[in-house]
Amino acid sequence: MASNGAPSCKARVRSPSWSAARKSCSPPARPAPRAFPCAASSPTILNVRPPYANFYRAAIGAIDRTSAARGGKRFALLDATAQHEFIDLMRQNKIEGWQGPPGPFVYLVLRSDAVDVVYGTMAGYEALGIPYMPHIAPTKRW
Repeated sequence: MASNGAPSCKARVRSPSWSAARKSCSPPARPAPRAFPCAASSPTILNVRPPYANFYRAAIGAIDRTSAARGGKRFALLDATAQHEFIDLMRQNKIEGWQGPPGPFVYLVLRSDAVDVVYGTMAGYEALGIPYMPHIAPTKRW
């Protein structure tokens, strides 16, 4: 018996109704993850379904539109200080009129991609002073 007076899972498993016992001992089903609305099919990465180009187009479009609406210039044409301020506001979800994937999520994905490109290589590991120990070593530099 469990402390609440109900039979324990072990006791229910020994009962004649195996399927009922198995269901009662199973963890509750988790709801399916939500994906970005423009996503098409599975598998998902960070709840974004392929083709991932749709996510990047929406994210970069939102950055450029919002930057132009705020300061009259697309993001790439802003000076470094203005770019840093824009990104800081975007990652905190503090940009008025933002229309696109959530700003903090865009920041996470783009920053993760940048870190992977810079440090996810043999040279990147070397720059960090970390031994590069791949399961399968690349045959050429990528």
